[in-house]
Amino acid sequence: MVLPVLLSGAPLGGLNLITADWVNSADDIDDNFDDNDITNWTVDGGVAASSGRMEVTISGGGSDSAILSPNDGTESWAGYRFLLVSGATWSGGNDMQGGGISKGGTSRVFLGLNSNLPTSIEWQTRYRDDSGENANDTGTMTEDVYHNVLMHFKAASGVGQNNGAAEIWAAGIKILDQTTVDSDTLTADGVKLGNNFSSGGVTAMSLQIEDAKFHEGNIPVHVYIWRVALSTAPANVYFDGSKGTEKTAAGLMTTAEHWYHDGTNLYTYSTTDPDSAYSIVEWE
Repeated sequence: MVLPVLLSGAPLGGLNLITADWVNSADDIDDNFDDNDITNWTVDGGVAASSGRMEVTISGGGSDSAILSPNDGTESWAGYRFLLVSGATWSGGNDMQGGGISKGGTSRVFLGLNSNLPTSIEWQTRYRDDSGENANDTGTMTEDVYHNVLMHFKAASGVGQNNGAAEIWAAGIKILDQTTVDSDTLTADGVKLGNNFSSGGVTAMSLQIEDAKFHEGNIPVHVYIWRVALSTAPANVYFDGSKGTEKTAAGLMTTAEHWYHDGTNLYTYSTTDPDSAYSIVEWE
């Protein structure tokens, strides 16, 4: 029997962006907020846990955020799922919220929002080097949809080396790609979620954040691997009717329609969000 799974209508945006090795690594932070407990986070302002997620209510451009700083180092990865509830009001043209890798609450690499209303809301990427902060607006962000975010920070190896990294993927698309950063004086110790930066123009905004992860150190990251919970191993998986190719490990998937099942989750490879790449994924 083939069980249809309509990804575009699946709860919480369908498949989740992950990394193959991330799943099996000893993460410094791995918090899905299912227990509605954020007591281990340092909270400032309108942050609470409810309905199995972190909820951030930003008012007047305040510093409403949550920080967790488990391990300091010169390289780290972070990931989370992020939704902006529609109806946010903005009184200015440039306001940053979201989440990022930080040191003592000062962001190193982070992703937020820039108001281009009434036309659109845009992603804004920011990263820090030894001289300060750099910002770039890139692409339209859709409200009321969970966006899978992955980010990478690496300090430069020494004075004048300029080989630091600042990278961000959103929904499988790389929107920040800096690998020649002058950042030899910087380290990072954790994650800051919520309002990382604000120019004061937002009047009211509600964010929902899930599946926060942080790993200090390098991991071989496969940024185009996605997953969905599936307890029963399928015999075959079909992508818009095309039979996929089964692999024996998530890390062996290298092209579209590759899939793997580990007994708990179904994994697939896609260079863009499968919610958009396929009308339907089904298995038997």
